Amino acid sequence: MAHHNPPPGVSDHIRTFPVTKISILSPYSGLILSIVLIILFLIRFYVLQSFLLRRLYGSKYTNLDDTTRRGFLNHHIAGATKIVILIVGIYPFLSVAFGKSGFHTPYVRGSRVTLGDLLLVCAQMLVGMFIFELIYRVKISPVSVAHHIGSILVAQAAIAISIGGDRASSIEFVLCTVWGT
Repeated sequence: MAHHNPPPGVSDHIRTFPVTKISILSPYSGLILSIVLIILFLIRFYVLQSFLLRRLYGSKYTNLDDTTRRGFLNHHIAGATKIVILIVGIYPFLSVAFGKSGFHTPYVRGSRVTLGDLLLVCAQMLVGMFIFELIYRVKISPVSVAHHIGSILVAQAAIAISIGGDRASSIEFVLCTVWGT
C-alpha cells in the first residue's frame, strides 16, 4: 500500500498525526447516537412542543400550519444543537486540527475525558441532528437531503474505520471535522 504524505506546507502535526482510535468510546458510537436522538426527542416533545415555543412566541407559533410549525421547531433544535457543539467542541477541534494535541490528550490535566471523546460526542450530536431533521421535517429540499445523508455517512464511516485502526483513519476524521466546520 502506498503511503501518501501531505503536501509541502502542511504542519508537522498533521504529517505525524498518529494512527489511533478517535476515542475509547468509538465502539459505543451507536449508543451515543441513540442517546442523542432520545434527548432530541425529549426536548422536542416535552419542552419545545409542549410549552416553551408557545410561551416564547404565543399566537405567532400556534397559528402556524403543521409543515411550517415543524420547520420552525426543527430550526430551534438545530440551532441549539449547533450552539452546544460549538461550545463543547471548539477547544478540542482547534487543539487537534491546528494545535499540537492528539485524540488521547486529556481535556484538562488529569482528566480521563479526552479531546477525542468530546469530538466523537460532537460528531454524533451533529449526525443525530441531521437524522432528526430528515425524519421530523415534512418539507426538505433534495439538496438538503443529499447534504444530510452525505454528512451522516461520512461521519459514521470516519468513526467506524478508526475502530479497526485503518492507516489513514485518524487524519480522515480530522479532515471530516474541518470539512464539517
